[in-house]
Amino acid sequence: MKVLLALSLAMLLGAPQAAQRTITDPPSDGVSFDFTPRPDDAHQPPYIISVPVDGLARYIEFAGKDADAPAARPVTFKLSILTLQQLLSAYSAVERHVVQGSCDTRLKGIASTGKKVLTFYRDGHSISCTYDYSDDSSISGVTAAFQAIAETQQIGARLQHDLRYDRLSLDVDMQALVEENSAGRAIEMQSIATTLQSIIDDDRVLERVRRKATRLLQDSAPAEPKLPPPSPR
Repeated sequence: MKVLLALSLAMLLGAPQAAQRTITDPPSDGVSFDFTPRPDDAHQPPYIISVPVDGLARYIEFAGKDADAPAARPVTFKLSILTLQQLLSAYSAVERHVVQGSCDTRLKGIASTGKKVLTFYRDGHSISCTYDYSDDSSISGVTAAFQAIAETQQIGARLQHDLRYDRLSLDVDMQALVEENSAGRAIEMQSIATTLQSIIDDDRVLERVRRKATRLLQDSAPAEPKLPPPSPR
């Protein structure tokens, strides 16, 4: 039975308290990432990405910086094995830094990039790291991956809107997605495969936009497994 839970993402071992947001079914085993942008950043929405160990991720975007209700229905998608393994790899780093008292950098004068809460769930227990910027390469790598997943979801939502209401804007937004993907700042293109396929199938869309969507979708396809050569008879 699914129950709405208020998920407090930083309660263990004296970690700083994070903003509570209402989500459905936090993973019993897995990892979640809660992002709250700087107050002066009007372009970044707050969001949570929840990833159980089976890789069936959920992206939840919130209506505003102080909102506790989702802006839209959660988006669910399957992560690639490589990304899932990377996201689950920072458990030991988080555990170590929480025991030490903080996941945040000790450097002074670092510009704020927004509050982040990285939470791992294992065997009915959770452990959380709250930080703006981390010096730990494992935590910063996982943070970048979560943010790249969110970027794909956000641009994908714009593309979906463009396709329905403003097809002329598809050219600019598709190019933005291509550039972000090329730079590694937008990953897991298969998570917006339905939107990309809709663009490809719509002959009212500019041909160059459809070609870019086709390439992104093709590049996101998992490689075919290599079969062993047949044994000699």
